[in-house]
Amino acid sequence: MLNSRAINYGFELTPRITTIPAMPVSIQETHEFLKKIIPKTSVALDEGAKDRAEGIVARTISRSAIAKLRFEDYERHAAKCRSQ
Repeated sequence: MLNSRAINYGFELTPRITTIPAMPVSIQETHEFLKKIIPKTSVALDEGAKDRAEGIVARTISRSAIAKLRFEDYERHAAKCRSQ
């Protein structure tokens, strides 16, 4: 249904990366998960991105929970932890 609606409106769907039974829980585990599943972008918006992924949108199948996981946020947290 989503595919047909996207086609009808002329939208492109975002790339589907993977399905997992459960998300990582800790900040460090989530950062490692991101690095593992998207080491580089598959849809760079411009050459300035240099194949660097921004992050992912994680959601439950029912869409009852949706979260954006961004490399920048996890890298900022890691840097903060290193400086303490």
